[in-house]
Amino acid sequence: MNNSRLVPLALPVLGLLLAPAVASAQTELIFITVPDSSVGVHLEFTNTAGSGDFTQFSMFGVATHGDTPPPPDPPALHTLVIVFEWRIAPGIPHDDTTWAQSPDMITTVIGGMTNPFSTGVFVTPGAWETVAVHMYAGFPITVSAEFDHRWIPAPGTAALLGLGGLMAARRRR
Repeated sequence: MNNSRLVPLALPVLGLLLAPAVASAQTELIFITVPDSSVGVHLEFTNTAGSGDFTQFSMFGVATHGDTPPPPDPPALHTLVIVFEWRIAPGIPHDDTTWAQSPDMITTVIGGMTNPFSTGVFVTPGAWETVAVHMYAGFPITVSAEFDHRWIPAPGTAALLGLGGLMAARRRR
């Protein structure tokens, strides 16, 4: 096999190697007790990681609540709601004219236990410079988590680069 055949084969590999570097995560460590209120906790961060026209969010961690009823009562169940937000316009108010948000991600927290949770990945169009995580709870819940956010290329960009390399390799045969 000569070198001219190796170049097209290297393109898909190059695309796969560059994709993680382009979409490097910006991680915020969060340790907070979410109060029992309908307002919740809103934590804002500047988004500067990665490049692209989309913003990707994810969060995983553990939640605990000290409410442990005595036996034989069943464990207490509490709800933690997590929402990702991004600033769409300048301004002081925190409402739908200045912030957009993801659907609610809801996890159940069993009292007296360490409860792992993960929101999975949420992607929204736009490279937003200010992002936030908003948490609500009906009872005080302690959260220890990693909140990841980054800009990413349009979904499928790395795959298209790899596919183009494979097509070029096939055409030369």
